[in-house]
Amino acid sequence: MEQEMGEMDEGEGWTITRTIKKKDLKKMDEQLDLLWAMGELKEREKVEKGLLSNSNSNQEEWEINPNNIIFKALVSKGTSVEIFRGFYDDQDVTVKVFDWREKIQNPNNLPMIMSLFKEEISFWYTIDHPNIIKLIGAKIDEPEIILRGDNHEIRVFSNMTYVVVEYLSGGTLKSFLSKNRENKLALKTVIHLALHLARGLAYLHSWKLIHGNVKPENMLLDKNFKLKITDFGTCNVEISSHEEVTSDSATDTISYMAPEVINSKPYDRKCDVYSFGICLWEIYCCDMPYPNIGFSELTSAILYENMRPEIPKHCPEALANLMKQCWDTDPSKRPEMEEVVWMLEAIDTSKGKKVKWLDVQSCFCIRK
Repeated sequence: MEQEMGEMDEGEGWTITRTIKKKDLKKMDEQLDLLWAMGELKEREKVEKGLLSNSNSNQEEWEINPNNIIFKALVSKGTSVEIFRGFYDDQDVTVKVFDWREKIQNPNNLPMIMSLFKEEISFWYTIDHPNIIKLIGAKIDEPEIILRGDNHEIRVFSNMTYVVVEYLSGGTLKSFLSKNRENKLALKTVIHLALHLARGLAYLHSWKLIHGNVKPENMLLDKNFKLKITDFGTCNVEISSHEEVTSDSATDTISYMAPEVINSKPYDRKCDVYSFGICLWEIYCCDMPYPNIGFSELTSAILYENMRPEIPKHCPEALANLMKQCWDTDPSKRPEMEEVVWMLEAIDTSKGKKVKWLDVQSCFCIRK
């Protein structure tokens, strides 16, 4: 005969007897054990999710999987970098593939430079400025990927860095100016392009960043001729100390480099202002600033003879004065990029003439 247990409840003047059988107690114990097991399982899941979350927290928001890039065509190739047109995440992109460690001479500087590089990429990823090219994502030091091309080309990249940006169909500013070498540009177009470049640089400088490689090759145009600044691979956090900085970190050509950069002296955002002055001349003239001059001769002429491009006589005075202010030898006398924007906005584009071919075909530079 099964044992029974009685339990008394009193309520509203009534006495209630609840009978519980032993087999019911056993069943309740089994249910409690099951509930405890389920609780432990849930706690374990929480821990595992937490560990997964912690592992993902090491991944930056801008990091991408380079194996998902479809490489369509090689656009250009340098000694340490390749530029591809490609496809990523349902959009046309430009992909820069390079080894960021290659030009670093002192291995002890690797951790610091890696940290700065990541800071630049993180900042770039957050930028949404009309005159700065949009970063889609990046991956630093990917151990190995297999290049997948539309033409079934197979290549293997090892320990490379990938920077993926929006694709712009208008090409580089350099190629656009070359196409207009004979016809030149209307003053309105000159100011239009110069303002886009100035606004982009002013934005970077407002965040205490310098570009360090300002030249027409690093400016891209979209189909509506909106100019966007690119090539952030050489961006630097502004240098306020008096540590020596080599010119190799700034640009691969001296034509647009400020004298202090060429001379391996400390530099700040004003080196971008100097480069902008040379670019402004080139946008107006649609020509090379220093043709047929060798590296050594040009270096010496810029440093010791104050060589600068010759300003055509028909150039509007306000524009000519701005060029001169920007490329002043003394960085402290160069205007801020925000001031450059104001000065360009004040230029009346209804006046002034196109530069004439005869103005620039015989003499391109001056020493003063």
